[in-house]
Amino acid sequence: MARTKHTRHALYIVGLVLLFGCVVGSAFRLDAISDDVHSPGGLIFVPSPTLMKVAALGFDNLLADIFWLRTIRYVYNQQQGSKNYDMLDEMLEVVTRLDPYESDIYERGGSWLYEDAGRPQEGIKFLEKGLKMVPEKDEARWRLAFHIGKCYREVLFDEKEATRYFELAKTMPGVPRMITVSVAAGYERQGEFEKAIKFWEEARDYLDSDNLPADFDMDQYHAAVSHEAMNVKHGLDLFKQRFGYRPKDLRGLISAGILSELPKNPVVFELRIMEIRATMKMMDILKDKVQTFEKEKGRMPKDLQELVEAKMINSIPRPAIRDAGGDAEFELSPTGEIRYVFKAEEQL
Repeated sequence: MARTKHTRHALYIVGLVLLFGCVVGSAFRLDAISDDVHSPGGLIFVPSPTLMKVAALGFDNLLADIFWLRTIRYVYNQQQGSKNYDMLDEMLEVVTRLDPYESDIYERGGSWLYEDAGRPQEGIKFLEKGLKMVPEKDEARWRLAFHIGKCYREVLFDEKEATRYFELAKTMPGVPRMITVSVAAGYERQGEFEKAIKFWEEARDYLDSDNLPADFDMDQYHAAVSHEAMNVKHGLDLFKQRFGYRPKDLRGLISAGILSELPKNPVVFELRIMEIRATMKMMDILKDKVQTFEKEKGRMPKDLQELVEAKMINSIPRPAIRDAGGDAEFELSPTGEIRYVFKAEEQL
């Protein structure tokens, strides 16, 4: 009886070892994945994540590393070849089943899904999975929220969701202060100007604060930054007088010989605040003109062009804000409100 029991244990161990060997062999089989994943006979496959977990025999991290390296190679082959990422989801599922807490896997896997595979919703879902699984104390976790925001902004053109995730990333450990700029730009593009100003001011005052002496006079700092920003604004006005249009970015002032070098970040952020406030003032002026039109005509104007035709304004003004990521314009809502409408560059 004892011998039979030992024999069963031995067979059980041998079976597990063989199973582990088969799974490792299938991992190395992934090495053979070429640029064309549609190989004759359908010989290429990804093992079941559940099977892999059982067969790992406690060596989850080792097996995860093997499959992760094969996944990287698979993606590289597709980037260089047919760009067919049909197996990517399954491969990422295997890796994260074996190692569910590694932020780099979620970051790179999510970006491959939305950037390379062209599947933004799947990329966001995978990154959100990472936000749930990666420990909150991990100082690289903010990158997952950042990539979700980046996907919403650059691929799905959803500024509201993009800003929400950038602001979430801002609350996480290890995040660089530059994330404040992404949050500020998001509120600005949504037309939520008061919030935008708050974050632009934060970026202006604290982004480079580590380089300022402890006894630095903040009022003096604000005055100096404001003065430089005004000089840049005069340069922008001069550019428009010469060429009849605004430069897309401040590099245009250098090309035109108006500036000798790009201003530092605090000056750029202060200029942005000035542009937002000027845009808000334009909106107030247009709102007054709409109210005047309504009193005189007994109805709301159909659009802002009617204010031009009624000689209440010379032309429809453009928002003072410059944004390299797109363009913006004023629109009249059916209820008579002046709206700031941002259009991402890819949607123009």
